[in-house]
Amino acid sequence: MNDQPDDIIEFEDHERARRLAGMAPTPAPGHADEPELTLLPPAPSRDIPVRPGPADAPEPPRPWYIRAWPWALVFLLALGLRIAYVQQIRSVPFFDAPIGDAAAYDAWAHRIAGGDWIGRETFYQAPAYPYFLAIVYRFIDDGPLAIRWIQAGLGAVACLLAGFAAARFFATRPHAAQHQNPPRKGGAGPSMPEAPSHPSANPKAAAPQHVARLIGITAGILLAVYPPAIFFGGLIQKTALATFWMTLTLWLCARQLDRPRPLGFLFIGIVLGLFGLTRENALVLAGVVLLWTIFGLRGAGWRARQMWITGLVAGLLLVFYPVAVRNFFVGGTWAVTTVQAGPNFYIGNNPDATGLYRPLVPNHETPEFERADARRLAEEAAGHELTDLEVSHYWLSRSWAFMRSDPRAWLELVGRKLLLTFNRYEIPDTEGYNVYCGFAWMLGALAPVLNLGTVGPLAAAGLVLTLARWRRLGLLYLMTLALVLAIAAFYLFARYRFPLVPLIILFAAAGIVELVCAFRDQRIARIAAAAAAVTVAAVACNWPLVDAARLDAMSYSNLGTVLAQRGDIDAAIRFFQIAIETDPSAPAPYYQIGTASLVQGDTQQAIAALMEAKRRAPAWPAVDYQLGVANEHDGNLRAAHRFYTAALQGNPEIAAAAQEALNRLGE
Repeated sequence: MNDQPDDIIEFEDHERARRLAGMAPTPAPGHADEPELTLLPPAPSRDIPVRPGPADAPEPPRPWYIRAWPWALVFLLALGLRIAYVQQIRSVPFFDAPIGDAAAYDAWAHRIAGGDWIGRETFYQAPAYPYFLAIVYRFIDDGPLAIRWIQAGLGAVACLLAGFAAARFFATRPHAAQHQNPPRKGGAGPSMPEAPSHPSANPKAAAPQHVARLIGITAGILLAVYPPAIFFGGLIQKTALATFWMTLTLWLCARQLDRPRPLGFLFIGIVLGLFGLTRENALVLAGVVLLWTIFGLRGAGWRARQMWITGLVAGLLLVFYPVAVRNFFVGGTWAVTTVQAGPNFYIGNNPDATGLYRPLVPNHETPEFERADARRLAEEAAGHELTDLEVSHYWLSRSWAFMRSDPRAWLELVGRKLLLTFNRYEIPDTEGYNVYCGFAWMLGALAPVLNLGTVGPLAAAGLVLTLARWRRLGLLYLMTLALVLAIAAFYLFARYRFPLVPLIILFAAAGIVELVCAFRDQRIARIAAAAAAVTVAAVACNWPLVDAARLDAMSYSNLGTVLAQRGDIDAAIRFFQIAIETDPSAPAPYYQIGTASLVQGDTQQAIAALMEAKRRAPAWPAVDYQLGVANEHDGNLRAAHRFYTAALQGNPEIAAAAQEALNRLGE
């Protein structure tokens, strides 16, 4: 029997109910100062989630047009600069006259557009760009202006792709973390988010996704205003197409970081195949992506990886297998791309190599000589006819012999080529970057500010400041390393190394943004590490390694030669004179002035210019032959005889012409 009063029992039941409701305790019955009832917040439970308050609620997503407008500005900036540049160079005398490799691509493309889609020989040069030109010529326009407009559009899209890729790669937490994806079959599931680069305890720290997005926009702007990118987009050269493939590869790979799909890897394989058919050294990227697929992506089982590898390999086969069948059908050689690796490797790795291009036969720099000279010299050494692959193996064997016989000299050569890969000077091919800077004020204004001498050190800072995200950025590290080694394995032109530039731009953008964050947050250790990296890279990238005046003079001479071939002798001589002003020690401009003067019938000026060329290059048979021609026209047969005899020591074409002249003189 319960002896407690009824009012006490009711009070205890009432208090139990108040506690369960989270209310404050009530004074005992009859207390004179009984307060009003007040509610207390319930204690947090491990089982019941707490609804976030207004201050903790995630920011609602902004409308798409608010998120998209910075990217639209990047695209419009890139497109506007490239269109303006094309307009500026339309007045250049050689705008509609492709020269060097551009002339070879143009002629090849016209043959394809005319119906010769298969061809008759194994590919010696990468075929993707000529076929791209042929499609434009066949269905749009066969003029150089249309190509430049299309390449301007591709360049603007490449800037967007680079920005999108940077925003995903440098994100400190995966995009997939925002969607709570369930695990997929084969063990693949959402990746764990990485730690932010700035502690959340710091009230000044920016949101990680905002930082990544800012890095992406900065990367897009950098590539948009980078003057060599504008320059190469305006040339009839495959660099513009290669840049597009490179940035598209980066973007496709970035999309697989958090939500890998077999179809995504199929597209990566297709793009890498097309990239390899545009720029042969890009083939190393296929191996890099394969390694990344096997070992790099986290949180996936082997079954899922098998699907991704299958997609990647299938994409590569879709591109390379038809090319291999075509090469075997027309040339009897199984080659997935081209058969020029051997001669190119030898040019970059022989006892006389400097890291720059030097033809197998002096003065035979043009494409029509390259294949013929490589075959003729190899067959002369072998004593019998060779297949395309046997020619390539011959030149490879000569390179290996040099590397084995003098490994120290070869390692020094490789070191020089590695430095050239990051040097600020844009090594010219037929058409020189510095020459175009004189014709387009846009390039001339941007070139001193934006080059590898400034962007390279910023990329070094970005590399140091983002090391904490090494797992997520591992693919970028591997791609950069593989491309650097592939470039340095051969020889250097600015256009050969340019596919590396988008990767450098990505790290440079990260360096800019992360440095701003470090200064804002007063993070002295990060600032000091970035300063050390910038200093070392600035010295390496700006060290004078080449004779820039000589190479620029060669570019002016090449352009003068094109004008001379078109019959504009006066304009050609003006370019030759500019070349002499650029590098007075160069013999080639004097030789070209001499030959141009011969065409005009001015034998006295021809002899004077050719003698200057001979004084600078005494053992140049072509100069001797032209001096023989000039003296013969001038009536000095004794001098003509002497110079024709000296020209007999030249290559077979010059020797044959000199012997014919001697026969004509009665010898």
